[in-house]
Amino acid sequence: MPKFLNFILVGLLLAAGFLPYQSPYIFALTAFGAAVLVTVVNFYSQNRSVLPGAFVLGYLGALATVSSLSVKLVLAVLAAGVFYHYHRSLPKKPAFLDEEFFIMAAAILLFSALWGLNFFFTPPWWTTSLLTFGLFLPILREAFWKLGSPAPVLRGLLHALILVEVTMALLYWPVNAPTAAVVVFAVFYLQYVFSVLYYMRKLTKKRIYFHSGAISFVVLVTLLTSKWSI
Repeated sequence: MPKFLNFILVGLLLAAGFLPYQSPYIFALTAFGAAVLVTVVNFYSQNRSVLPGAFVLGYLGALATVSSLSVKLVLAVLAAGVFYHYHRSLPKKPAFLDEEFFIMAAAILLFSALWGLNFFFTPPWWTTSLLTFGLFLPILREAFWKLGSPAPVLRGLLHALILVEVTMALLYWPVNAPTAAVVVFAVFYLQYVFSVLYYMRKLTKKRIYFHSGAISFVVLVTLLTSKWSI
């Protein structure tokens, strides 16, 4: 990606931290338009990836759920830094660890934005499920394609449906939106990490135990510290 475009996009991400959120409908359209714009720019610069657009959409959605200006600015600075770090090597292929970190950042932001919709709307179960499926199917398809899977669309479809099932189950849990976002992200994390290790022929029992134990601990702490409501 040309450096001037990268700096412009990073600047826009920082500026988004100061945006007012008068109408959630207008902001949703703005966020979607920004995501489409970033995706088009990345395809134009030969980085044929949906991740940057997904990252921007998730970032703007997560930003709208934060009420504190100081927290918004911290989130804006962190997101701009991650976005810049990922794009600075383009059009060359990003380093593998950079790709992994960026997809995890995009995923947690998207899940935060999806569940943050409950702060502004009362979406029916099928809306949340459909959005989860529609947003993560292209991300997972691209991930499996980059991993060299013989059937990236089919595997992406299967893993996206698993996320939908987890999402539908969480809709009946008496937990708040951030807790639900962490739980479903934990499932995505295990899906992606185990897939990467499998295709790299590095999936071992020790790694399975380590990642499962680490993410289970995070989920347990989140559930124990969450505010439950019946």
